[in-house]
Amino acid sequence: MHDKLKVLWIQLTGDKRRLSILGVTLLVGLLLWARLIVVSNIPRTAVANTPAPAQAKSDRPAETEVVRPVENLTARLVSVPDHDPFVISPVYFPKSNPDGQMLIEPTKSSLDMAEEAKAAEARRTQQLTALVQSLKLEAVMTGRSMALINGKVYRLSDPVTVKLDPSVSFILSIVEQRSVTLTCEGRTFELKISTPGE
Repeated sequence: MHDKLKVLWIQLTGDKRRLSILGVTLLVGLLLWARLIVVSNIPRTAVANTPAPAQAKSDRPAETEVVRPVENLTARLVSVPDHDPFVISPVYFPKSNPDGQMLIEPTKSSLDMAEEAKAAEARRTQQLTALVQSLKLEAVMTGRSMALINGKVYRLSDPVTVKLDPSVSFILSIVEQRSVTLTCEGRTFELKISTPGE
């Protein structure tokens, strides 16, 4: 019997993979066995409440509690609430004006807003037209799509700056025989070569 155990031990320890699988299997089995023991024998514990001073035992006989009937209470709801929950309280959120009244700004009609937008658009177009007129187209090369404007050579899709307003730049979009087309803010402007008599 002793020899058989030695042979079994040599067979188990000879292959490290088998030994590690056996060890992991034994460990998992022990954990599951311990879990079954704990789940089946749950300790029964109870926590006692500490008695309140009034409930402590005394030498006097226990008094019976007097049960009083509950009176019928009626609740009356107002038909109109005295406070509007959607009104901002001036106590917590005071206004800047001394009267404490809400400042109502007159609303503009959509027609007035549309007219103002059109007027602003026309003013901006006039400003850009004046800036284009300050530029001078001196020469054009249609084969290479180049233009000489105010002494500076520009290629197609180059930004053209204006000395009067450096923040505005026009894009050279089209080069033709005697003119170029500049675009800015979605608007197109044509700049022509001036004749010597002009």
